[in-house]
Amino acid sequence: MNPLIPDAELRDLFQAECEEHLQELDRGLLHLEKSPGDRSVLEDVFRRVHSLKGSARMLGVGAVETVAHRFEDVLGAARSNRTRLTAEIADRLYQGLDAIRQLVHEAVTGAPSGVRVPEVLARLSVTAQGPGTAPPATPPREHRVAPADVPDPAAAPSPASSLPPVPATPSARHDSPPAARSDSLASDSGQPIAEAKTMPAAGPPDTAPSAAFSIDTVRVKPQQLDTLMTLAGELAVTKIQLARRARDLEELVNYWEEWNREAAGKGARPAGSPAGGVSPDRYALDDGLAAVRTRERLERLGVLLGDLLRRVHDDDNRLESVADRIDGSVRTMRLLPLKRIFHLFPRMMRDLARQYDKEVEFVIEGEDVPADKRLLEELKDPLMHLLRNSLDHGLESPADREHRGKPRQGTVRLRAWQTATNVCIEVRDDGRGLDLEAIKRTALQKKLCGPEIEQWSPGQIQHLIFAPGFSTAQYITDVSGRGVGLDVVRANVERLKGVISIESAPGRGCAFRLELPISLSTIRVLIVQVQRLKV
Repeated sequence: MNPLIPDAELRDLFQAECEEHLQELDRGLLHLEKSPGDRSVLEDVFRRVHSLKGSARMLGVGAVETVAHRFEDVLGAARSNRTRLTAEIADRLYQGLDAIRQLVHEAVTGAPSGVRVPEVLARLSVTAQGPGTAPPATPPREHRVAPADVPDPAAAPSPASSLPPVPATPSARHDSPPAARSDSLASDSGQPIAEAKTMPAAGPPDTAPSAAFSIDTVRVKPQQLDTLMTLAGELAVTKIQLARRARDLEELVNYWEEWNREAAGKGARPAGSPAGGVSPDRYALDDGLAAVRTRERLERLGVLLGDLLRRVHDDDNRLESVADRIDGSVRTMRLLPLKRIFHLFPRMMRDLARQYDKEVEFVIEGEDVPADKRLLEELKDPLMHLLRNSLDHGLESPADREHRGKPRQGTVRLRAWQTATNVCIEVRDDGRGLDLEAIKRTALQKKLCGPEIEQWSPGQIQHLIFAPGFSTAQYITDVSGRGVGLDVVRANVERLKGVISIESAPGRGCAFRLELPISLSTIRVLIVQVQRLKV
């Protein structure tokens, strides 16, 4: 199908603007759940929805405009204190955001989705009127926009495709057994997520592999473009100078050929006695003059070659300098802050916490650390697995934590920092930690090792959880328990030329640390060859 917006440039601008607004709206709603009385954030959310609606109206994307308008009604009720942004109302607002996200994708790509706009509007109308109002029994005409074709920015299924009613009864409690973590499973500095009594309308988060995450647009500072333009000019000057060196070399070749023709024209000396009465002294004189001319020509040729060599070296150094600076500028432009992927996770953690009736404070640190664009694209799934695993298997239920003398609210911390050559990312929780005895039992049952495991160090035992299919979970949940996560995480990290390590303390929590190169583009190396061995 053809996109709803025919102009390619307008499509790109609309997509980039909507992506920015939707990211900030997700962030704003998460903050308002924590601090519903924060008027400044509420006003910012309202302004962003209004801007999004205006852009959709200008480009004729009526479905986005309609949903955004109804979204404004809900926010208007909150501004006038006619309703309070509870977790249940936030569920419906998130459904509206996900519907807008899919409708934007439809407008940009032309791929149909399954969004039922009338149902979205009806649910948001109920929210604006109050959570106790029942939605209409028969929805009006449907506008279908296929969720499978839409990339999910939070690695959780979009609730806007089906929009089931929000249950009024408490959700079943899914307490993870005290097992070792073994399978898989933004940005305020801290995002508390309160325990709720209802499941999100979105249903359980999807744990299937998500579509490839791609960063299609990169913001570049004008100064960086100016630098590239300057370097392009220097490159053009160097190209002209290299062309001049080619002409100099051509002159040398012509000089050499002229010398050869002159030498060949004189011919060889006759054999035997001199003919025509030419004395031997005359031949000796000619030989002496020829030697002088040859020496002069050689000296001139040496001067010309030396001058050409010096100029070529200068041009080569200049070209190397320009190339290095261009390479550095391009590498810098490819470096993006980690918040480009970190912002995907607060919403996911919030939904998982509501699903499993856990109280979680999700903390993000170091979101401004730069990393290569490809690194960000490849890191989404590994981090998603680790975070899901930390919440599902790492953190205990609130009652369990109280029984152990811990605060009811657990903490999952996503932290990043930079060293000289690497980016380090850590996912840490204050949950139960790894159960080494459970890991050993499972390893023996699966015949991954023999009795010698009793002599292994704790670190060696911990790394068994990266084995394919390894799981100590007694129950399989929607999020984890199948043993198909951590081995994939390790494989992905190693493919990025990184390493993953574990730090665990029983009863105090666990941390997974990823160390990855800052840049994945070409690097300079020194190759040493000894006979046939290269290192």
